[in-house]
Amino acid sequence: MKAKIIIVSVVLCLCAAAIPLFAADKPKDKPGIIGDWKISADFDGNQMLNRMSVSQKPDGTLLIKWGLGSTGGKISDVNLAGNKLTFVRTSKGFGGDDMESDIEATLQPKGSLTGKMSSDFGEFDFTGTRILPKSDIVGVWAIKCTDANGQPAETKLTIKQDPNGPLKGKWKAPAGDATVSDVQFKDGKLTLKLASKTAGKESQSTYEAQLKGDQLTGKIQTGSVSKEANGSRFGKNLIGEWELTVVSERGDMPAALLVEKDLSAVYNAFFGENNVENLKLDGDKLTFSVSFGFGDRTFEMDFSGTVTGDNIKGQMTSERGTSDVSGKKITATPAADASKK
Repeated sequence: MKAKIIIVSVVLCLCAAAIPLFAADKPKDKPGIIGDWKISADFDGNQMLNRMSVSQKPDGTLLIKWGLGSTGGKISDVNLAGNKLTFVRTSKGFGGDDMESDIEATLQPKGSLTGKMSSDFGEFDFTGTRILPKSDIVGVWAIKCTDANGQPAETKLTIKQDPNGPLKGKWKAPAGDATVSDVQFKDGKLTLKLASKTAGKESQSTYEAQLKGDQLTGKIQTGSVSKEANGSRFGKNLIGEWELTVVSERGDMPAALLVEKDLSAVYNAFFGENNVENLKLDGDKLTFSVSFGFGDRTFEMDFSGTVTGDNIKGQMTSERGTSDVSGKKITATPAADASKK
């Protein structure tokens, strides 16, 4: 009996001794500052927008990217102490000269960022809010179905989502638009309600579809009548981040274009990030407008060009003249490696 007790005791001791070894191998929690951030700074009374991406390699090294494409320049001297992140950004200023900025950002208890940028132009405070991922169903969908006369028709279904908000939809059909309500997406299944009015007659319908990749397979139900309504994502080749080069009389300037799944977009250049307006894609032809302000002045730029595969080519026109623009889609968006000084 004593031998058995001794053996059991030894086994228990060995198991107890092994527990701390497994616990020590458990990976550390990721820093809370990791993620994508919308940055807003006050630049002499003008609001300047940009974005910052913070990620982490398996070895714990932080990766930092400022802005889109190469507009953010090079990042060096990255350090994270507690909730405070510091790094140096070297970018091209207007005219092509290198400009160095010291940036620090602190994660606040409620999840926002506060920080400051210091350079030869002075010191400016900024705040940051997280950029939250949107639902996979967000986008513009070309739905093929039949009209009331049984003829083929194509409808555009646009689904948008505000940060932390519900899904919203628009239904544009050749026979007339419909009001969309109660948009739901769960486990790959889309459901929504449609209310339309044709020739003075109101009708209520439901649309249900299954999402697989960039394809929707579904049906429209109106009373006892059901008809197929399958769709595909519109503008799929345009969606993503584009590295642009703008040729100006002061030399080549880097710029970037980010097109979201719902075809909303932002344009990033030396003046920061601005929302794109009136983006239209017709075949391979792309047009959009961008406006930004300095002081009391507002500048407007209009782009017109073509999208061929992973290439964009066109011209940007403003009151200062016309500049050639060319660019390529960024298949991967690498951030700056903090280990590379």
